Amino acid sequence: MAYKKITLIILAIFILYDLDAQIVYKDIDPDITTTINSTEGFKDNIVSIDFNGDSKDEYNFRWDDFGGGEWYLHTTFSAINEISLKGTNTNPYGARYIDPLMSSTSINSSLNWGNSYPEPLIGDKDDTNFQNLGDRFIGCKFSINGNTHYGWIRVKLDGALFTIKDYAYESEANTAIDAGEKNSLRIDKNEFNQFFSLYPTPSSNYIQLNTKTSVQIESIKLLSLNGNIALKCKKLDKNRFKESKHN
Repeated sequence: MAYKKITLIILAIFILYDLDAQIVYKDIDPDITTTINSTEGFKDNIVSIDFNGDSKDEYNFRWDDFGGGEWYLHTTFSAINEISLKGTNTNPYGARYIDPLMSSTSINSSLNWGNSYPEPLIGDKDDTNFQNLGDRFIGCKFSINGNTHYGWIRVKLDGALFTIKDYAYESEANTAIDAGEKNSLRIDKNEFNQFFSLYPTPSSNYIQLNTKTSVQIESIKLLSLNGNIALKCKKLDKNRFKESKHN
């Protein structure tokens, strides 16, 4: 008999499951804003983008304004992380330009990935790029424990005012995510009852879960309401699971 192997996702006291995607979303509330100006001159480490909550930033932002209309707004990155780039053009100093992705653009291996030094530009005096387009998305490709993950950061550049709004990533390695896609976790009672039975409901401390038909649970994750992994269990044998370390 062929088994359908799945990861069981638990959100708060509700049982959820997802056969494909597991998107972790973070709303920056309130939005982070900064104004590019020659009086201040520069600003770096504007907001930490830590996709998986391990206290290691994957991305950040900085700007420089030397006066006389000479300004530069960069997305910075750590290690070998990459950014979806627009073509092959660079500014006079060798910085590449970031592609201002529209909502629902698929962020996957086919995009033009790379980085540069100076860091890739959201805009500058030579190419305003994101400026006055409304909300646009930065496509991100980064590594967690040696595995490739895709994500997005929503930003907006209105004149000199730069805003960072939210971000999300696909926690399944090598799996695409759409720009602006926030949550693939859902409660579908009909689908759930096809694969599982649950008792008692509601429950505050103990839940008995039984599988039906040809479903085989490969792992179990407990997520907090903001999407962070609170508990992760790995399979020992057919009916037993053990808590494992998670990132």
